[in-house]
Amino acid sequence: MSLYEKKFVYFDYFENENKMGNAGFAKLILQGEQCRISVNVNGLHKTDTKKCELLLLDDEREITLDHVLMEQGGCSYSSLFTKEDLHRKGIRFERVYGLCIRMSEKRLLKAVWRKERPMEERMPEPAGVPEEPEVSEEPGGIREEETMPETEELSEAEAMPEEKPIAELEAVTEPEPEPVNLPPENPLTENPPPVYTQIRDDKWQQLEQIFPMIHPFGDEKQYLSVAPKDFVVLTRQYQPLANNSFLLHGFYNYHHIILGRIPRSGQEQFYLGVPGVFYEREKAVAIMFGFESFECAKEPAETGTFGYYMKRVEI
Repeated sequence: MSLYEKKFVYFDYFENENKMGNAGFAKLILQGEQCRISVNVNGLHKTDTKKCELLLLDDEREITLDHVLMEQGGCSYSSLFTKEDLHRKGIRFERVYGLCIRMSEKRLLKAVWRKERPMEERMPEPAGVPEEPEVSEEPGGIREEETMPETEELSEAEAMPEEKPIAELEAVTEPEPEPVNLPPENPLTENPPPVYTQIRDDKWQQLEQIFPMIHPFGDEKQYLSVAPKDFVVLTRQYQPLANNSFLLHGFYNYHHIILGRIPRSGQEQFYLGVPGVFYEREKAVAIMFGFESFECAKEPAETGTFGYYMKRVEI
C-alpha cells in the first residue's frame, strides 16, 4: 500500500510582519512518489494582479517551488510534482513545515502545518567516539584505571524520554473537522466546542463573538465559519442538517461550513453554505439534499468554479 498523507491549511496574510487576516487555503496530498499542491487565494485587494513566488518553508531555508498568477486579489493554482522533481530542488518533505506566497518585500501569505523547529534541534550532535577506560590485566582479574561512579536507577519515564517527531504530517483517511481563521498555530489542531452562554438580544452579534469571521467571496460580505457540531445555534428544525450527507461530504473535503446573514426584501435572512466545485451533476445532487443555489466570487458560475451551495436556515 502506497503512503498517503494529506494536509489542509489556511493562509494568513501579513503586511510588514503584522497579521492582517486570512486569505484562502492550501492543500497538499502526498501519495506514493507524487505530491499535489493546490492553492486557492481570495479576499486581497482588487488591485493585486501580479506574478508571485510560491515557496516551500524548510527548517533551514525558503525554497522557490513555482510562481502563481494573482488576479484581482485572488488566484487558483494546482500542480503535481514527483519526489524526484522536489529532490532536484533540494526539497525533503520531512523538513518542510509550510507554504509561502511572496507578493512583495513587505507583503506575503503564509500557511503552516507545524512550527519551525528551534535552531538547537536542527544542529547535529558533535561527532566523536567516547574513550573507553584503560584497563590492565592483573592476576586475579581485570582492573579499571578509573573507578566508574555508581549509577542511579532511572525511572521508566526518565530512561525513555518522549520522542519528538521530525515532521507532524499525519497519514489520514478522514480529515479532522477544523475551523477557519485560527491563530498562526497549526489549524488542524482539534478545538473544544464553543460555549454558548450569555446570549444577547441580538443572537447574530453573540455568534460573531464565538465564531471566526471570513470573506469567502472576496468582497464585503461577511460569513461565520462553523462546523456541523455547531448547528445547535440553528432553530430546532434545521439542526438535523448536521447529518445531511451532502453537507458532510463538503465539510470533510474543505473543513468548514459558512453561515451568513443576508438582507433581502427588507428582512434579514440566514444561509448555510457548503463548499464545493460547480458542476451540473453536483448541482443536481445538492438540490436533492435541499440546497437551493450556488454562489461564487464571479457570476455566473462556470464549470469547475469553487464556491458554496447555499440553503436558507433560521437561527
